[in-house]
Amino acid sequence: MNYLTLMRHASASNETSLYRDIDRPLSRNGIEEAIITAKSIGSRNPKPSKIVSSSATRTEQTAEIIINENNWKSVVLESEPELYLASCNSLINKINQLSVTLEHIMVVSHNPGLSDLVEYLLPHLKITMPTCSYLTVQFSTGVTDLNFEFEIKDYSYSENTDTN
Repeated sequence: MNYLTLMRHASASNETSLYRDIDRPLSRNGIEEAIITAKSIGSRNPKPSKIVSSSATRTEQTAEIIINENNWKSVVLESEPELYLASCNSLINKINQLSVTLEHIMVVSHNPGLSDLVEYLLPHLKITMPTCSYLTVQFSTGVTDLNFEFEIKDYSYSENTDTN
């Protein structure tokens, strides 16, 4: 793996009495956020080899919008139940499993695990991954295990600031 994109899902419905947390869909605002963010991701980063999403409805919808808005028909979207509210260590374990064979992995998941993983990768970057934000890390060489030494060549961080 030379690239890793970490993305938090877009804003979800607040109708908590209608849905279990895992089933909450994107709100109207969340759909708009995801469309705007899709354009940013598509213009700033190489196309991922695979997108892995939590099995929560809001993360799957966010990932589908990213794929559709960028016309990434060849990108595989994989839904992973173990990424629902996953910890930093669980995210690292999943990324390590995939990194052996893929050049660019995109993970769409939740806080606090995503923010913890960002802090692990880039301790100087003090952010908490707001909804629909993403971080793309470019590694100097292929990385197959984030638990060992790795050298980051570059990174880009973006959060959706358009709240219309």
